Amino acid sequence: MAKKKKISRKQLLKEPDEFLTLSSRAVEWARDHQKEMIIATAVFALAGLLLVVGSWHFSRTRGRAMATYERAAATLERLDKEEAANPEAAKAATDQLERVIDQYPRTKAAAMAAMRLGAVAYKNGDYQKAEDWYRLAVKKFSGDPLAKTLAQNGLAHALEGAGKLEQALARFEALKEGPLSGVTQDAAFRAAMIHKKLGDAQKAAEALRNFVDTYPQSPFARLAEEELAQLRG
Repeated sequence: MAKKKKISRKQLLKEPDEFLTLSSRAVEWARDHQKEMIIATAVFALAGLLLVVGSWHFSRTRGRAMATYERAAATLERLDKEEAANPEAAKAATDQLERVIDQYPRTKAAAMAAMRLGAVAYKNGDYQKAEDWYRLAVKKFSGDPLAKTLAQNGLAHALEGAGKLEQALARFEALKEGPLSGVTQDAAFRAAMIHKKLGDAQKAAEALRNFVDTYPQSPFARLAEEELAQLRG
């Protein structure tokens, strides 16, 4: 077994001296660079403060955006249930939704506002505007697959309404493989109907027959059977 090396008294006395020397040098350096140290400390403190304030501000921003969206959406839902039209109130509500998009573009409320505006435009028969809003919603919902699917379905309907049948067909065909059952069924049925609109009775009949076989319990099943019967004459 190796013998432990014995440290001399002189070395023991020397080590505290070296420690004191290094400590004194550190103190001297800090004194000589006091200004730089104060600046560095202030910079780090400011960075931390900005992070906290930024998080708080973003949280408040999201809250304001969602509150504005919910007020506008509630107004539109109420107007839908009323028998008498109220174009002034409807215009005020859609203006609020547009402000959400303009003032809070990075929030989820902005994406929801774009989706709602697309639905309003589609209902009013303004398919080009509906297409524009739904395209924006698709972009803003890029991180939310389910919401994005709904926006894509709205876009496909807007394209069909605008007479852009080939584009609409491509959208609906893609949505047939989507994650939402309701959207999948709607897309499959609309794709069949677009084949009919394009004058391809054979493809339309095949698509409708496949739809009835695949979704016999679908709310579209009876309509699909009626359309199929018409095609067969």
